[in-house]
Amino acid sequence: MTKDLDPPLDLYIKIILGKKALNVVAIDVAEMTSYADVFIFCSGRSNRQVNAIAEHIQSELKKHKIKPLSVEGTKEGHWVLLDYGHVIIHVFYEPIREFYDLEGLWVDAERLITPSLKKQDDAQVSSHKSETLKPYTMIIDFVSGREIPNIGAEENRQKVARYLVNEKGYAKDEIEVDVKIEMAINGEPYQSQVDLVVGIDDKNFRVMAIKCAAGSLGSREREILAAARLLYDYQIPFAVVSDGMTATVMDTVSGKKIGAGLDAIPSKDAGIRMLKSYQPVRLPTERLVREKMIFRTYDSDNVNVQRNI
Repeated sequence: MTKDLDPPLDLYIKIILGKKALNVVAIDVAEMTSYADVFIFCSGRSNRQVNAIAEHIQSELKKHKIKPLSVEGTKEGHWVLLDYGHVIIHVFYEPIREFYDLEGLWVDAERLITPSLKKQDDAQVSSHKSETLKPYTMIIDFVSGREIPNIGAEENRQKVARYLVNEKGYAKDEIEVDVKIEMAINGEPYQSQVDLVVGIDDKNFRVMAIKCAAGSLGSREREILAAARLLYDYQIPFAVVSDGMTATVMDTVSGKKIGAGLDAIPSKDAGIRMLKSYQPVRLPTERLVREKMIFRTYDSDNVNVQRNI
């Protein structure tokens, strides 16, 4: 499939290298996913350079009458995603790239070489990071009491769980961890996990779904909103994204932001009051496929780091 790309892959690479992007890597994912054939990863040394690279790519490809289907992440400049259909380009601020290690997630994908890639500086040591296992320590999970690896956003998740119990009045057994979410998109199965789901009334009423993030909260909002709409046969009332120090709270049905900061997270008492008059709202059937595709896109790109490694 990658040999038949139009325009050729090397055009993308030349344009990316033309703005001094670092450590450009291209991998073949045609046999591993249904929504792209090639992922290209590259880095900038600052947020400003990341956005400059992304703007340069769009400008140069536009000259070839190629426009992106979508562009995400330009506000923060930490991780800009340019979706060109068969080719998806990830432009990272270098420390963010090292942290998420997307190449490690796709370690089984074939590394692609083009004439322009061959000319890259061999001294870019970070191009080999995908072959290196990162060391980690173990910590005790606040909710379950189990020993778990301290990787990804785990410390942030522990902070959120403690806040829910100590400040918002929930019991530990009202907090579900790593809740499995499964779906089929065009006949292709996809599964992942939701970091935390909080429920009351013996968990018959789920109050909120929570995504715990180590980086920008804004880039996780749409993912948890989709998860809260899809996880059960009714929409969980609130979708929350938090790093343990602040939070964004959204009304799941409308998608509107209704609060910011940890104080805005609904308490157990608020959940009990809500339960008295709450009427479950199902996601309209005509929106199911779209929400599934949105969740898969954000979830696979944000790389949910699981405990079970």
